[in-house]
Amino acid sequence: MTPTTPEEREDLIIKTIEKSEGIGFNQLQKETEIPKKTLTKYLNELVKSKVISKRMKGKKPSNGVSITVNFSEHTKNAIKHNLEQISKYHPWYTGKKLVKSNTFPHYLQHLASEYYQNMMSFLFDSVPAYKFGVKRMEELLQEEKKRLDKEFKGKSKFRLWEDCQQIQYHLAGDAWDSIYYAANRRSYRSTDEIRIDCINPRIIGMSTQHEQDKKRREKDKSSGFMPEFSRVNYIKDKKIKKLFIELADEYDKLSKRLLTIKLRLAGITGAYPFEPTNVDKSSEPFLGI
Repeated sequence: MTPTTPEEREDLIIKTIEKSEGIGFNQLQKETEIPKKTLTKYLNELVKSKVISKRMKGKKPSNGVSITVNFSEHTKNAIKHNLEQISKYHPWYTGKKLVKSNTFPHYLQHLASEYYQNMMSFLFDSVPAYKFGVKRMEELLQEEKKRLDKEFKGKSKFRLWEDCQQIQYHLAGDAWDSIYYAANRRSYRSTDEIRIDCINPRIIGMSTQHEQDKKRREKDKSSGFMPEFSRVNYIKDKKIKKLFIELADEYDKLSKRLLTIKLRLAGITGAYPFEPTNVDKSSEPFLGI
């Protein structure tokens, strides 16, 4: 639908610039289909109100202009600061080869959390801020790639790659678990309940769910996905296996019961149910920007 009101035209202009940061006037006019004279008027108003910025592409006026949407210097500084803090306060990532080999997968895990913040910018705030953040991360990763290529070769580099794969595998698994627990809720969550859903351990699932797990593994295998063996499959002694299943059955029931109690405690008291009430909160790690 062609925009007709001033608000609709302004919104279209801003969204078009956001999609193609550094877009020129002619391309912007072509994509928005707003008459050049009218577009110039809107652009001048947006520049005056500091919503967008225009700069010359070259020294001559004939070189045209580059147009971008502005976002706050505070956001820019926060993005830069967070990435700088990772290197500044975690010297292990750039330390000795052995230490770096052990910590580097978690370094990528840390950067993944930073990318989460950038995705939030894209969805809820500013596409240019997202692009700025991703660009800074790409610059950082380029430097890390140079160091990796220099310090790790052959088997040592492959081992490091495998370690990173393990972190990624469990990171994805934890996210799926969190989705499962969050989906079982019947009301909007509190901040404490979100934290609970993020850290809940998986139940063993080798007893009452054993047959269901077996069918799922067979289905996964037929689709080309090689699943991890269940713990019970590693037990050769039949008596011990039977005992394990009985205990796992009891564990599953207790864990579900305890989970229900913990969630009820969170709802009733508003407190975080996994720790004593006299814990010093000032010692907790800082989460987010």
